[in-house]
Amino acid sequence: MKLFFLIIAALFPFLLYSDTPVMPEKGHILLDIKYYDYHTDHFWGQSGRHLPTYNKFQQREGICYLEYGVMPCNAFTAKIAYARFKQTVNRNSQGVRDYEFGWRSHLLTWKGNFVTSHVNVIIPSKAGYRAPLRYGTYGLGINLRSYRYFHLFNHLCYYDAKIGYRLYEKYPSDQFRFEIKYGYFLFPRLKILTDLDLIYGVFNGDMRFDASLVELNPNFRLLKGSIQAEYCLFGCTYAYFGLFQHLWGRNVGSSGGLFTGIYGLY
Repeated sequence: MKLFFLIIAALFPFLLYSDTPVMPEKGHILLDIKYYDYHTDHFWGQSGRHLPTYNKFQQREGICYLEYGVMPCNAFTAKIAYARFKQTVNRNSQGVRDYEFGWRSHLLTWKGNFVTSHVNVIIPSKAGYRAPLRYGTYGLGINLRSYRYFHLFNHLCYYDAKIGYRLYEKYPSDQFRFEIKYGYFLFPRLKILTDLDLIYGVFNGDMRFDASLVELNPNFRLLKGSIQAEYCLFGCTYAYFGLFQHLWGRNVGSSGGLFTGIYGLY
């Protein structure tokens, strides 16, 4: 499975986040509602060894992401998620993830590339670390993003790339973040997207006895690949379905899962 996603990524080396690269105009809303299903019974330790957890882990999560155009080339962003975790050994848990609110701005257009900035604040849904649901502490993310449309074999394509840094107070490690996505329009209403997403913890967080082996360890690194199909239902409303695979990591679960959702610009 890992080899499959690496091959797909190589075949599409020219597209990032589930949100569309289009920024909503003033008074308009971009809304993305996603369902995410992940399961594993293995993890990568801090040294990189692939080990069994002896604990079947399943994560089911609903995510709502929106952007609202406040003024020309500027948008307010928000991300709210609810997750349920089922485990055979550790206790099951569910609840609201930490909130994310931010501001996205169009900085410049250079040689056909649209460059935007995105600053977001992480606000705990409840105080205190509760693995694997939330860190429960404040954080700040700073991102630069570039995207561009082009043609390949007479088909419309686009790439969407993001680089950023996220820092937390207290115990979680700071993180470098990089993501690149490529989209290829097979037909005017149908496109295929591939994605590589890297979260690289700098390992300056605290070691905790209550840390999860699979999700939201205070010190983790993860490279994830995905592929999805996206279909235009009507107007600016799209439905999508995809598969993802954890390709490499430290202090994080392996394996993969699926996701599906609907988004639109209104």
